[in-house]
Amino acid sequence: MRVAFAVDNLGIGGTETNLVRLATRLDRARFPLVVTYARGGPLLATLEAAGIPTFQFQPPSLRSLALPGAVRAFRRWLAAERIQILHAHDVYSNVFDALCAPPGGPVRLIVSRRWGLTQYGRLITWANRWAYGRAARVLGNSTGVGDSLVTDEGVPRAKVVVLPNFADDAVFAQAGDPRALRTELGLPLDAPVIGMVANLHAVKNHALLLDAVAGLAGAPHLALIGEGPEREALVAQAARLGIADRVHLLGSRPGAGRFHAAFDVSCLTSRSEGFPNTLVEAMAAARPVVATDVGGVRDAVQDGVTGLLAPSGDVERVRAHFARLLGDPALRTQMGAAGLAHARAEFHADAVMPRLERVYRELIEGPAPRA
Repeated sequence: MRVAFAVDNLGIGGTETNLVRLATRLDRARFPLVVTYARGGPLLATLEAAGIPTFQFQPPSLRSLALPGAVRAFRRWLAAERIQILHAHDVYSNVFDALCAPPGGPVRLIVSRRWGLTQYGRLITWANRWAYGRAARVLGNSTGVGDSLVTDEGVPRAKVVVLPNFADDAVFAQAGDPRALRTELGLPLDAPVIGMVANLHAVKNHALLLDAVAGLAGAPHLALIGEGPEREALVAQAARLGIADRVHLLGSRPGAGRFHAAFDVSCLTSRSEGFPNTLVEAMAAARPVVATDVGGVRDAVQDGVTGLLAPSGDVERVRAHFARLLGDPALRTQMGAAGLAHARAEFHADAVMPRLERVYRELIEGPAPRA
């Protein structure tokens, strides 16, 4: 049963990291796998080191006159590789792959939604809804996303599969010594540190996070791991707020999830989300979480048990949550331990991978659903 994963790029990001985790954990003796990608990135080396075949194919714009030729070329590649399952992981792969694997053909198409409903514009949203209609299955990475696919986007419930992001043993074991990690990152050893692992995109709302930290007593430091177009604006904002000496923009780092152990509190202040890897990684590092209650965040964080949630955009509530946790070491320890137990029970690879492999078997061994 030959499987192809499709993704736009192999840079450092939640979707891409999850793809690599799925690829390296999939039973390749039963499901021979190839990963096709449009643009490379640091995670390509991880796939190659694991012995996973890759194929670079960069589709043209959907408006390009070259699109029909690209579709024919990709269909020829699918046939030559004898691909039976084509599993798209992001907004762009969903649409192109839906053109290449029509319903009723020899290739069963799986598309994904791993983002909040309001994260993309109308054209991308519409194009993905069209792709959902062409696919045999639509994977949502949280219960909230799965419900949204049905209620907001009209996907039949029978086609929706919830497959949450997960962490494997390496993630649970990689936390390491907090002081050593702080030294590696250039963070102070004895000051309180709030940390966020997320690329510097506007949807992550780092600006709210800086505002929240600026109003906190005790001069906590803020560690931001990730890269993106908001860097210059955040540097300028930190300077305006008078906290530039306490804000550490640490760039993109492979295996960034291990750095949660360096923080006293991990956070995510997004305006829109699907189901964030970073929250699973924070809990795997036994760190309490402060997050905005958007998308599938509530499916990961148990409010008041493993962390504290705030309405999107509510800087005062975020600041109050930080103050509560930084001022109560026992509560941090309690929530961190609860998060670790929750992550092991719900978001470990052993709980997730059998679900994916069952979907593959059903699509090949059972009748393909009608489009």
